[in-house]
Amino acid sequence: VDILTDRDATRDRVIAAFTALASRTDADSTVLVWFSGRASVDADGATTIFLADDNLSSTVKGLTAADVDRMLDRLRSQRVVVIFDTSGGCAGMSVHVGRVLLSATLPEEAAYSGSDGGRGGDFTSAIVRALNGGAVSRGYDLSVFDIFEYAQAEVVTYGKQHPTIGMRWGEIGFPIAKRPLAASVPNA
Repeated sequence: VDILTDRDATRDRVIAAFTALASRTDADSTVLVWFSGRASVDADGATTIFLADDNLSSTVKGLTAADVDRMLDRLRSQRVVVIFDTSGGCAGMSVHVGRVLLSATLPEEAAYSGSDGGRGGDFTSAIVRALNGGAVSRGYDLSVFDIFEYAQAEVVTYGKQHPTIGMRWGEIGFPIAKRPLAASVPNA
């Protein structure tokens, strides 16, 4: 598990983490890539996420949807979940068989935080609650759909953003977590 937060989430460290991930995964791996932070949708309709070391006045900044797609394409896993809790969400990213995109917003929407009184992004907080027992499943595994369904239903009640899911038509959701025996964290 690689976790980069705050000032550690620089361009070089994110790229290095993706490179290391590509070397560790195989077709049977389940991969979760989660970006929560600032982003914008460019004139071409694609999201660019901003990183800790970005100079916002520079012409080269952040990671574009195309940059992230290229890094994801190097993963051999057939089960990849990408979560973008950012304004513009996953706009401009590609779905492939086995790659599911969970987006906090529609491309033209802003992402919000604190609507539930918590500190994190609304979508991130809802997903954490889903993983901690909020999502209902028929078995012991929580599928990507179970998690998304819970988070989407919660976030739209705030009336500010509309989470979306991107995937290949006809693809079935795959397990991404085990259902907890009891809720461990009521709020994110």
